[in-house]
Amino acid sequence: MEHPSKEWQNVDVHPTELKAERREDLPKHIHFKGLNGEYDYMSCFFWEYHRTVAFLGIDYGEKYSNRENFFPFTEDSFPGTPYLSHPIETRKTWFKKQGDGQYNYEEELLVPFGAIDQEIEIDGRKLVFPIVKIPLALHVNPNWGLEKFVQLVRDQWTSINKELKGEVKRLKAKGHVVAESKSSRPIVLWKKYLKLLGCYRLYQCVGLDWANTRDEFGLDKKANEDRFRSDCKNNLKPLPIS
Repeated sequence: MEHPSKEWQNVDVHPTELKAERREDLPKHIHFKGLNGEYDYMSCFFWEYHRTVAFLGIDYGEKYSNRENFFPFTEDSFPGTPYLSHPIETRKTWFKKQGDGQYNYEEELLVPFGAIDQEIEIDGRKLVFPIVKIPLALHVNPNWGLEKFVQLVRDQWTSINKELKGEVKRLKAKGHVVAESKSSRPIVLWKKYLKLLGCYRLYQCVGLDWANTRDEFGLDKKANEDRFRSDCKNNLKPLPIS
């Protein structure tokens, strides 16, 4: 399988460093450079996360015995090749299948176990994560046109936002979980998990120490190893962290 591994180590250096010739592979395997749009980020994460699960030989167990029916297991090139080895034209066919509902993203299988507990909505389609949504009625005159409608919403946003906050407070008082505003920015979320996965591969799959992992990924010198390990344990289950 074409996946970061201990073969990427320069064992002639102590502590072990990354082979110089492997740095040209970092954009595809570690940084996931070249993604375009929400579906692309989401699909890349699903693909690469489960590719690492396959690389490590983790058993899904009986609960996920039907995984072959779901993306990315439906694709012949999975798990042998990286997501970004496929041209954008090919990846767009996967996006279309997602939009048509041919891939069932309501299966727990497709996300890291325990990583995400909120719903994300992309292009009007709910993906995976059950969450309370707050209904808001807007009365629209069809003769307004988009420009006037947007301007009216902006002009009245203070009162709209006040109504929403009041409803959030009432729902939380009843024990409901309400998504924070950051959940409306799906690309930010997928970038976060792809970044964590890229660092995990350098640290766990290649076997670099934290200092080299941090430097090869390009993290700040103050990036904390304990925080990284905790994030992996909480957000990349069941991937092991030694």
